[in-house]
Amino acid sequence: LLWETSGIWPGQVWFPALVALGILILSLWELIQSRRHPGRFNPTETWALTVAGGTYLGLGGAYLIALRAVPDGFWWTLSTFMAVWVGDSAAYFLGRRYGRHKMAPTISPGKSWEGYAAQVVGGPLAGLLMAWLGQMIYGETATLTFSHGIILGLIVSVFCPAGDFLVSMMKREVAVKDTSGLIPGHGGMLDRIDSLLWAGILGYVLALWLR
Repeated sequence: LLWETSGIWPGQVWFPALVALGILILSLWELIQSRRHPGRFNPTETWALTVAGGTYLGLGGAYLIALRAVPDGFWWTLSTFMAVWVGDSAAYFLGRRYGRHKMAPTISPGKSWEGYAAQVVGGPLAGLLMAWLGQMIYGETATLTFSHGIILGLIVSVFCPAGDFLVSMMKREVAVKDTSGLIPGHGGMLDRIDSLLWAGILGYVLALWLR
C-alpha cells in the first residue's frame, strides 16, 4: 500500500523515509519473534521474503497507477493491458494446438516456444489495433501512434511472460498448485496479475520514452 501511495502522489519527500521506516519496523518485528520463539523456522528468510514480496507487488502496482497518470494515460494503460491479454490468449490457444517444444519444462511445462511465438506476434497486433482505435476516437490528440502501438505490444509480449514464469517458479519451490483459492481454477489472484505487474513498469517507461 505504501508503494501504491507513491504512484498516486509521486515525488513526495516523505515516501523514502516511510519505506525505510517500514523496513525497520519489519526488522524489529522479526527480531522480537526470534527472541520469543528461538526454534522458529528460517526467520531471516521470512524477513527477506516479506520485504521482497511487498516491494515486488507494490512496485508493479505503483507503476500501473503512474502509467494511468501520464497524458493520455487511460489509452496507454488500456493498450498495455490489451497487449498482455491478446498475447496471453494467443499463446494459450495456439500453444495448446501446436505447442511441441517446451520453453522451461521444469518451471512451467505448459509453456511452449510455439505459444510464445504466437504471443510475440499477437501483442504487437493488439498494440496496432489499439493505436488505430485511438486515432479514430481521439484524432490528432492521440499520443499512441501506430509505431508506438507496435513497439509497446512487442516489448510487453516479449518480456511479460517472465512474470508468469517467476510465479510458476515460486509455486514449484514451495510445492503449491495455486497462489490462492480466491479464483478457483485460475491458479490464484497472483496468476491473474503476474504479467500485468511487469507490463505496468514496461508500459510506463515506454510511455515516457516514446511520447
